[in-house]
Amino acid sequence: VGTHVSLLLPHGEGQENENNPRPRTEREAEPSTARGRTVLVVDDEPGVRKLAVRWLRQQGYHVLEAKSGDDALERIEELDGAIDVMFSDIVMPGILDGYTLAREVARRYPNIGIQLATGYDQERRLQAGSKEQMKFPVLLKPYDLNDLAACIQAQVRERP
Repeated sequence: VGTHVSLLLPHGEGQENENNPRPRTEREAEPSTARGRTVLVVDDEPGVRKLAVRWLRQQGYHVLEAKSGDDALERIEELDGAIDVMFSDIVMPGILDGYTLAREVARRYPNIGIQLATGYDQERRLQAGSKEQMKFPVLLKPYDLNDLAACIQAQVRERP
């Protein structure tokens, strides 16, 4: 009772093929930027995580997954920090929430780009008021998948 659900789907404008490619919008990741770049998606909600993973793979990124902050840090350590961007939810169960994970990753692996996401108003207000937390960009949920690609692309561009 009282639940409102929105489903946002891209509007199709006909078949795409070699002679009629789908026009690229400004917000879409450029394949040349994505190729060879690795993104770690961290979210405790499997549906949200899988959707982000699928979309980023379609954009050309090599994508890894983690279901918690602890799991993410373990994955990054196993790879000796060999990822380009970590995209993490802020509110997650366990010892490492998104902000704590971001601080730890930034401290240990300063070359990894960090993009956070949240859907909670409390986290939005917290982020807006904290200078320490403002150093990590936050994508607000529900986000458009093109916005996700643009945020990741921006993080990739900032990395060598």
